[in-house]
Amino acid sequence: MSPDDFASRVQQLEAHVAHLERQADELNGVLVEQAKLLARIQKNLGAVTAVIESAEQERLHQAKEKPPHYAP
Repeated sequence: MSPDDFASRVQQLEAHVAHLERQADELNGVLVEQAKLLARIQKNLGAVTAVIESAEQERLHQAKEKPPHYAP
């Protein structure tokens, strides 16, 4: 292998490594954004769950109450 061939191969490897580093950085950015989105979704789901549970508790409470026309 001549020194020129070796230098060419090293340049190709460096280009591939630079491309892979850039791709890894982009994927890391996507992962960070997805983690933020997941946190927002979990927060919203918790809020919706609380509203539904509260409504269900209210419904159960109202179901236990006797109607106004009920005479003991």
